[in-house]
Amino acid sequence: MIMPICGIGFWSRNRILYGSITVFIVGFVIWIMIGFPILLGFSSLILNYITKIATFSIVTSLFIERVCLKKK
Repeated sequence: MIMPICGIGFWSRNRILYGSITVFIVGFVIWIMIGFPILLGFSSLILNYITKIATFSIVTSLFIERVCLKKK
């Protein structure tokens, strides 16, 4: 599913669509590297959710700041 959306964003030159899929992929990779369960049990579940939310927030805000708000 990611590849067709990425292809549509690339061929249509839609920066928002192409950028959002990039944010998703980068955020997911960072989440896997940082937010993978370190502990066992309930604490790993809480750690995973906090890290996942923080990672997607940081990646999305950086993308919006550097790409979407860039003056042409």
